[in-house]
Amino acid sequence: MTEPITAHPSTTELAAQYNQAWVDHDVEAILGLQGDEMIFHLHMPGNAPVSGVEALRAQFGLFFEMWPDLAFDTTRLDIGHELYVHEYEMRASPWRRCPSSAYWVPGS
Repeated sequence: MTEPITAHPSTTELAAQYNQAWVDHDVEAILGLQGDEMIFHLHMPGNAPVSGVEALRAQFGLFFEMWPDLAFDTTRLDIGHELYVHEYEMRASPWRRCPSSAYWVPGS
């Protein structure tokens, strides 16, 4: 009996899916496209690296809550075999009080 052929998305397709998940503010899609050991670090003052699925879910959800108009502009996209590097600039309205926390953020 022959084993079924499993089609795997190309690196280009994965990069496009991951980018679209961020554009759509789809936390579950973002998490579904990364490994369980993923570490995310928003390089801004006061932000420490975040790891673990539940911590990442909370962090990404907080971003979309704080910045409902959060968007991204690609500055560099390099795609190779089983690897891609996506650099972008984030943009959003000035920060404000985050509804789900007691923290005030710049621009409030």
